Amino acid sequence: MVREVTPAESREALLACLGERGWVADATGGISIAPGQEDSYATATYECTAAYPVQERYLRPLAPQAWVLIYDHFTSVAVPCLEDEGLPVPGLPSREVFLADPETHWAEAAPQRANLNAAIAATGDDPDEFLARVCPLTPPAESLYPEVPEPD
Repeated sequence: MVREVTPAESREALLACLGERGWVADATGGISIAPGQEDSYATATYECTAAYPVQERYLRPLAPQAWVLIYDHFTSVAVPCLEDEGLPVPGLPSREVFLADPETHWAEAAPQRANLNAAIAATGDDPDEFLARVCPLTPPAESLYPEVPEPD
């Protein structure tokens, strides 16, 4: 292990590590894998993920209050931003409905996320980079996963 990373650092650390191993990403973050090189790429991805693991605190289940933060951020920050960019987000559940079963509702949004990613990609932008830079879908991970003090 080289160092633990935050979710925001994870993609960049992985791509940099893969680049050091000869797997260079294009401008959109995609990596071309030649036929017969799948195992080599899988090994490099495994090694780089192990070298730059996401900090344990970000792997814990979200607390109920974090889901409130996610919904509020999504509806009051992300959706207006996406709409300003010409990317409408239809069919949002009410706050009460979402919070009654947030993990299911978040998972059920996967097809909408796929459509959103396709719409962003059609503009020539990388969806993950666009969402991180322009219209983050969630508040910063640090606010969702507060640091837990080390036991004495």
